[in-house]
Amino acid sequence: MISINSGYEYERVIEWLAKIGIFLSRMEIVDLWWRWTSFRLLVEVRRG
Repeated sequence: MISINSGYEYERVIEWLAKIGIFLSRMEIVDLWWRWTSFRLLVEVRRG
């Protein structure tokens, strides 16, 4: 268990949560980019 008694530990927890949030948002951006790119490739192939 993580005890949130001292401010230092509290800051560590926030930092850890922020890192997870940044990682997840990056993964989401990559996922959106991949969907958009694959969609455009499909459109180009259908036009060709």
